[in-house]
Amino acid sequence: YRRAVAKVRDVDDDVDDDDDFEGRRRRRTTLLTEAVAFSLFRAMAYKDEYEVARLYSAPAFREKLREQFLDDEKNLVISPVFAPPLLSPLDPATGRPKKLTFRGPWVFPALQALASLKVLRGSWLDVCALLNWTDRKHERDLVDLAFDDVDFIVDSLKTSKNYYDLLVDLATVPGDVKGFGPVKEANRRKALARRAALRAEITNATSASSADYHAPSTISSSAPASSVTTSKEDTGGARPSVVAHQQRL
Repeated sequence: YRRAVAKVRDVDDDVDDDDDFEGRRRRRTTLLTEAVAFSLFRAMAYKDEYEVARLYSAPAFREKLREQFLDDEKNLVISPVFAPPLLSPLDPATGRPKKLTFRGPWVFPALQALASLKVLRGSWLDVCALLNWTDRKHERDLVDLAFDDVDFIVDSLKTSKNYYDLLVDLATVPGDVKGFGPVKEANRRKALARRAALRAEITNATSASSADYHAPSTISSSAPASSVTTSKEDTGGARPSVVAHQQRL
């Protein structure tokens, strides 16, 4: 994660001192670096069953509820609503799993126990992943796509700095994948379509920019005074000869 963000920051810093294609001076910005850092975090810290259990069982969550609804926490009754796999039937109207209400003093201790099992995440003992294999695979794939986009962004920015805003938009795509279950899946499909459109637009734009670019001549047309010499032997007269200077493309 840190190496990926640092890689973007290196090329992001190079943008600050350049003029854009309309000759306007760019103001110093780290917008692209910030977008990549946030989106990579969102992609890697995905919300699975362990994370949901952690959020619900966190003491801060109960404290916020107590402050919002009641002064006496003893009278505060919380009944979480979930749609756990294998237990929730499909709603024929929506096609989504029905949410079930869970009541009783056992609920939050059970959530705490589930949250403590996060050490099993990604292993063969990860029961939640086995029950939601497709969702977990999509989340891991999103992480791979996010890192692939980092390399794409860096290469594109090195090619042309005129499409900075498009690269920022591409970097924010993982942040669009929000929610849980069917809601998250719908957002994932939209995000992938947006990602494909942005990458195609950036690729076409940078390709056109490269095609319009004309490499400068390797022979200097205006050599400095120190490179101008007088040679009578080669030319037969006092005519200056220009020493060629290699220019780095």
